Amino acid sequence: MKRPSTASDHLEWESLVGRALLRFGDIEYVSVRCLDVIPDERVFASTSGLEFSRRVEVLLEILNNRKELTPTLTKLRDGFKRAKELAKTRNLIAHNPLMLNLYVNHETREAAAMYRIDSARSEKHSITLDELKEFAAEVDDLAATIWLEFGNVAGDDGQVWKEFTYIPES
Repeated sequence: MKRPSTASDHLEWESLVGRALLRFGDIEYVSVRCLDVIPDERVFASTSGLEFSRRVEVLLEILNNRKELTPTLTKLRDGFKRAKELAKTRNLIAHNPLMLNLYVNHETREAAAMYRIDSARSEKHSITLDELKEFAAEVDDLAATIWLEFGNVAGDDGQVWKEFTYIPES
């Protein structure tokens, strides 16, 4: 039987899951801020508490109903469309454990072991380490793009960095 992954392999899973979830947090945060800055009407109070996918649906509806979209708003809209699709994978890794899957070929008696995150609700949804690497990289790039485009839309009026305060070193 092929030896299963070791504890050091778990570190790679943990690092990638953490990176993906933190960067998805960036995307969620910007979605809330967009609903404060982009609409002409004030919708922030009624939309900020919505779950991510519903909040993005509202944002996409607002953007899609504009007569004209600037290139920046188009990139932001496209980024949130992709983020909504990626949220399914984010939910998979956020709500399911890393499992050791054992496989046995009954004819040859050969066995193999592989770590994977499987959905508790559906056998059709799972993610391997290689898929997680791709997912984390895509979320990282998407978060950076969404932050950049939001900064271009909000400008100084959006106070993109209002939560951050510089504290000089002592």
